[in-house]
Amino acid sequence: MKFVSSMALLLKAGLLLLLAARVCPSVTGCDRRLYETVINDFCLEQFQLDMGRLNSGLWCTWPETMEIYEGLTNCTYQLALRMDCFWPNRVVDGFFMQIHRSSGVEEQTHTRDALLNLIKGLGDGLLTSIRFIGQVRCC
Repeated sequence: MKFVSSMALLLKAGLLLLLAARVCPSVTGCDRRLYETVINDFCLEQFQLDMGRLNSGLWCTWPETMEIYEGLTNCTYQLALRMDCFWPNRVVDGFFMQIHRSSGVEEQTHTRDALLNLIKGLGDGLLTSIRFIGQVRCC
């Protein structure tokens, strides 16, 4: 009887340790540089392939690109989870801003510039979480 209660206690302790390991962040935390490299190497490459399959005249049409941007967003999120990084974060914000800047799309209005500057100034994670890239007409 004593053996059974000891085993039950060990099982409970093991379960508690497993749960704590899944809930508590790792001691080492997020390696920001590695995360940035990985999302650039993995997520950006897939995004560019997906956008390359789309007629460039549709790049600024949200219904046509929404699924591609959702895939990109999900990629950055899944990698953040696996690398113990908070999400959304400044790296992801900068990543999406760089994609938008490098798209070759020229700024069309001062209103749009002002909106982007306002969003950029609002803080960590907000850019990604409101998914501004597709909601602001870029062309």
